Amino acid sequence: MGKSRTQKSIKNAKVALLFYAIYFAIQFFSRKVFIDYLGAEILGLNTTIANMLSFLNIAELGIASAISYVLYKPLHNNDQNTIKEIISIQGWIYRKVTLFVCIITGVILCFIPFIFRKTDIPLVFIYSTFLVSVTGIILSYLFNYTQILFVADQKEYKINIVNQGFRILKIFCQVIAIIYLEDGYIYWLILEFVFTIVSAYFLRKVLKDHYPWLKLELKKGKFFNEKYPEILKKTKQLFVHQISQFILNQVTPLIIFSYLSLTMVAIYGNYMLIVNGIVLFINAMFSGAQAGIGNMVAEGNKSKIIDFFGEFAVLKYWMISIICFVLFLQTQAFVSLWVGEKYLLSVTELYLLIIYLFILITRVTDGFIYAYGLFNDVFAQIFEVILSITLSLFLGKYWGLSGILFGVVSSQFLLMMCWKPFFLFTKGFKINFGVYIKKVIIYFLCIIISFFVSLRLFNIIVFHANNNFLFWIINSLIALIIYFGVSFFVFSLTSKDFKKIYSRFKLIFVKR
Repeated sequence: MGKSRTQKSIKNAKVALLFYAIYFAIQFFSRKVFIDYLGAEILGLNTTIANMLSFLNIAELGIASAISYVLYKPLHNNDQNTIKEIISIQGWIYRKVTLFVCIITGVILCFIPFIFRKTDIPLVFIYSTFLVSVTGIILSYLFNYTQILFVADQKEYKINIVNQGFRILKIFCQVIAIIYLEDGYIYWLILEFVFTIVSAYFLRKVLKDHYPWLKLELKKGKFFNEKYPEILKKTKQLFVHQISQFILNQVTPLIIFSYLSLTMVAIYGNYMLIVNGIVLFINAMFSGAQAGIGNMVAEGNKSKIIDFFGEFAVLKYWMISIICFVLFLQTQAFVSLWVGEKYLLSVTELYLLIIYLFILITRVTDGFIYAYGLFNDVFAQIFEVILSITLSLFLGKYWGLSGILFGVVSSQFLLMMCWKPFFLFTKGFKINFGVYIKKVIIYFLCIIISFFVSLRLFNIIVFHANNNFLFWIINSLIALIIYFGVSFFVFSLTSKDFKKIYSRFKLIFVKR
């Protein structure tokens, strides 16, 4: 990746991380205020409706990812006419998606009295909450879709400033309304609706300011769609990927409930809240890299692409290993302090969740697979769903949650750490898969050595238990610093890729 790409990625990451940190902090505070002033039932209503609407997002079919893929080349060549035609196709398709969403919304509205028959919340609140939430989805399909241009053009920080900025301001205003105004939930809904409209308006304004030449012709969308048949082809392939991930995310809690209990589902949910928080953090950190990879692939310099893959992979492996080491030592103590010892998972279950998190985040092939448009391995996605569900059902019967998690981890490992790299190296890079195996072996050796050395040092240095959050923070920082130092030394000594990425960041830092 050229210097400009690296600097753009860093800028995107800095903005994303800043807003992530603010949003994460205010979310915890607002959730407590919501429960204290409005009650757990209203919070449950919002959560249930959010889960219902997550299904409507499947209607997107992966169109944004397909559009992003075909935008890389014209953006690299500054082909404004092609860019206008491609975005016009997206707008044309999204109009049809909006119609579908409206029809499904109408059907759901008919069943709302039945779905929420066991609650005492007035139906007017339920309908209002649902319709306000749907408004955001519809606006994203009708107007906000053009923000894909910022993402593909490595200017994601601009939309983050608008989206996340207004999101944080909205939550702040909602908290004030709930605390100080009567009928706070009504004002909460009004603010939700108003900020949805305002955010959409400013996104359009930012787009016009930066791309004044983008005059869309949605009526010609059908003609343009025939001109670029790969968009529809890639969308169909991506839909299988999207629906398979949706099934996997939804089915695990159901299997846990069927074999164990709702209490175990809640305990599992607590741990997954931590896992998902870390995933969002890492995604925010690397959010700007995808467009840079796409731009690099459009440029077509294979040696540069492969070199960057090594740097990108070792950086992710190293950073995730730091997080996993701290989780290995400190997760049980955090959960115990947070919700109590009775909500702890077994050590085996914790280790399986950490392995799952490691696999989930070190998916270094994803950005490159998207850049090359390699979505035709739909059979692999279907195989993963079948294998994960089959193993979870079979092993869960005998080993409970450990068996269910082992089934999930096994399918993820085979797909993400075995098949996807093989697919990328043979169909995308078109080089020997052995190159990847050698790199990963080195990464894992570095992690294993760093892990055991750091664990020994941690046990020597730490002298107080995690009796309260202060000691927990101190111990976590000690664990982080120890592993950071040890692993940095080991990776620097062993991995050429790590030396390259260190030199790259050092150069940028010195210049600044």
